[in-house]
Amino acid sequence: MRWIEDTHTLELTARNVTALTDKLDDPLSARTLVSGCGQAMVRAVEHTDDKTIEGAAAERVITLTRTQLQDLDNTGARVVVAGITVISLPDSAHYSTRSAGPVYMPSSAERTGPVAETTFHHVCEVCGIDEILTPEAAFEAGWDYPPRMGQFGVISPRTCGHCGMNETVWWALTVGGTNPGMLTDTQRATIERINGEP
Repeated sequence: MRWIEDTHTLELTARNVTALTDKLDDPLSARTLVSGCGQAMVRAVEHTDDKTIEGAAAERVITLTRTQLQDLDNTGARVVVAGITVISLPDSAHYSTRSAGPVYMPSSAERTGPVAETTFHHVCEVCGIDEILTPEAAFEAGWDYPPRMGQFGVISPRTCGHCGMNETVWWALTVGGTNPGMLTDTQRATIERINGEP
């Protein structure tokens, strides 16, 4: 996903739209994505009469309903939310240099998409430990890390087996009341690393 400040435009790839729709169906999912620059967040909801959508959009938290996500399922489609234009693009527009990666659904523990039994770089965003592990080895060691926990390129905790998630970017954005404009440089760097996964 990409936020374009000059035009107040949010670009979502087909992968982003699918991930948000799938996560909308999972009651354990945070149902949010954060732009690579950390300046905008999109949140999926079933439907809303919520009068805070406009205020949230002013803080660059864009709320999309299931119906709007269905509209965006067509490449090139546009919806406007509180003066922000959301555009659907093909995956190649953002992911031409990296794999889209698998999607993990927390409630069912199911993975969709390609899951290679290969090693990935794991960095704990709390203590900074840095390891090269397979997804299975990381999961067994207690890491909260894609593809077993969460989805590559989507903000969720990236912690080792010794650290809690209450100091993660995900926690700050979804539980701690931090909006994207309040993120620290370290938190923005973490978002950039997550958006560059795997």
